Amino acid sequence: MLYGEALRLVWFDMDTLRSQYAILTNGDVHQEVTKRLMEVQMVVLSPIAPHICEHLWRNVLGKQTFVVQERWPTPAAVDGILKRQYEVIQGALRFFRLEFDKFMSPKKKKKKQQVGLVTKPTHAVIWVAKNYKQYQQDILKVLQQIELDAENAPVDPDFMRTVKNAEVMEGMQKTDTKKAMSFASFMMRNEVSARGPAALHLQLPFDEESMLKDILDVVKTQLGVPNIEVCDAEREHPRGCDSQREAATPGNARIAFFVDVPEPAAA
Repeated sequence: MLYGEALRLVWFDMDTLRSQYAILTNGDVHQEVTKRLMEVQMVVLSPIAPHICEHLWRNVLGKQTFVVQERWPTPAAVDGILKRQYEVIQGALRFFRLEFDKFMSPKKKKKKQQVGLVTKPTHAVIWVAKNYKQYQQDILKVLQQIELDAENAPVDPDFMRTVKNAEVMEGMQKTDTKKAMSFASFMMRNEVSARGPAALHLQLPFDEESMLKDILDVVKTQLGVPNIEVCDAEREHPRGCDSQREAATPGNARIAFFVDVPEPAAA
């Protein structure tokens, strides 16, 4: 009897997926994919909106049957790797847009600077990390031993003490100790609670750098920045911005924006 929840799932969420699919393909959608999505949507929406679903089923999709007589769709098994790729792409695009907004609206403005006079970036660099830093790998291995309940929460509420007393912490440099504890807390509170034990894997099951390069035209369109390059976070870049580069972790690419002022023409 959860009509509101049902309507959200079968109409709004599916419509969002259709929109995201169009965005990620730059409008080059596959006919059979969009047709399949609409067929499923009409069947599952028909108990809520039978008349419009019947109209679309017969007059738009060209079906000869009645939608109310169709069997409930049976989805194929979820491809875990494909699902993770989609999550990484969506998370990256969301983060890139937020960073773009920060660039365009800096918190500290000069007294005479007016909002709207910030120069739009001409270039951007995306850093992708293939591996976690060594101290992060050590922490992930410790976290992998912590028991989780059905809701992906640590069974032991004092699990951070286990991390603090772990053998790897003893040999860790002081500069990394504080970062290691913060990283452990973040992973358990945000990543593990959302994705379960898979969040503690040391590497992604796909090539994140290649994936982002494949959708680079989409990223350029989303941000309105004409020149963007995707780089390995383990290598220094001529533009610097080491803080962003070093902050990148597998599945969490980082970005920096730049404004290149053209040199004046020679007299």
